[in-house]
Amino acid sequence: MDEYGGLTKYAKRPKRENEKLHVVNGSARVHFSSHSGSFKGSMSHILFINAQNISGTQKRGRSSKFVDYICDEKKALSIYGDKEQAKKAFKDIEDELLPRRKNAVIQRRFVVQLPREFLNSPDKNLEKLCKTIDEKYFGVSKTFVAALHDGGNDFKNPHLHIVFANCDENYKNIREYNSKDFVNFIKKDIAQFIKQEIGVKCEVSATKKKSKHYPRWVSEAYKRAINDKSGKLIKEYSERYTSFAAYATEQNSKLYEKAIFNKENKIKKTAEAEISTVQTMTEKIKKKAGSWLYGKSQREEYKKDAENNEKYVEDVKKRVENLNFSEELARQEQERLAKIEKEQELKHELKKDIIINNNINNNEQKQENQDFGRDKNKEMQLDAFSQDLENRLNKSKGLGRGL
Repeated sequence: MDEYGGLTKYAKRPKRENEKLHVVNGSARVHFSSHSGSFKGSMSHILFINAQNISGTQKRGRSSKFVDYICDEKKALSIYGDKEQAKKAFKDIEDELLPRRKNAVIQRRFVVQLPREFLNSPDKNLEKLCKTIDEKYFGVSKTFVAALHDGGNDFKNPHLHIVFANCDENYKNIREYNSKDFVNFIKKDIAQFIKQEIGVKCEVSATKKKSKHYPRWVSEAYKRAINDKSGKLIKEYSERYTSFAAYATEQNSKLYEKAIFNKENKIKKTAEAEISTVQTMTEKIKKKAGSWLYGKSQREEYKKDAENNEKYVEDVKKRVENLNFSEELARQEQERLAKIEKEQELKHELKKDIIINNNINNNEQKQENQDFGRDKNKEMQLDAFSQDLENRLNKSKGLGRGL
């Protein structure tokens, strides 16, 4: 990929005779061509691209079927490229690459979210946009086709399907398509086209990533861990299993986002109700300020009250716009974790003291047992000595002599 984002080291495919804008004739196209004016939409659009790869590990023929789907006349407003040529190209790629490598990437897909203003002249806009990106990025690909969909009869979700091969005419893999910069270059060019040709400002959004799948035991273990008030299970599982640690981090981030959304939404609703009430009161005060039924001084007071109310409304709006609870929630979470850690330390110290006391009591009991055994041994020795002495005395009496 060169400094401008184009691909130059691959041989570009020859220009096909029928490679031009193909217009789908239908009621939807007639509707758009006869529409005058522009759609009512926001003047700022978030440009979003959903990327997907189709490899040989999936069902054979899926690439050609997807071309049929996006080029269906009932769904597509306009199509750029040749549908039949694209289907044949993907079939040839499967026949050529899959016998050599089963997991070869056959097809790449992009879904680009477009502003509603794009539908004012869909044929013209699609042709200009696709020519721009085809010459710059997809000229080296074996095939390229794009189709514009409106998302249904309500015209609320216009989007562009872009389908292209991952190899060139010689079935050589195009590695630049795997780069993150490739998608970013395309997004920047599409955003620039929408801004210049349609007059809608675009905010480039990140490429959508599929949510990671976790085994069932991970979610079950997480449920058990969050019910453990001591927090030992979460710490133990996180240290032992990397998948559990990733899942717990993901769930915590979702909880933070939900908490922030709920808190901001609650404050916004309260602020909206307050603003509505103040504005209603302001309108009544303005009517009084312009009425001849009140004196001059009283009308001046009413004017000042109305100005103060308007300033108050502006302040409330600014406060709502600058809401940020992420730092506060992070601080609360740190305090909660610190509290749990402190409780665990206290429990550990208490357990340590209990063990020490038990050891002291055991030592004392052991000493007492030793002393008792020593005393008992002395008593037994004295008894044995006295018994021996008594036996000797009795024996000497029987013999008629002393000791």
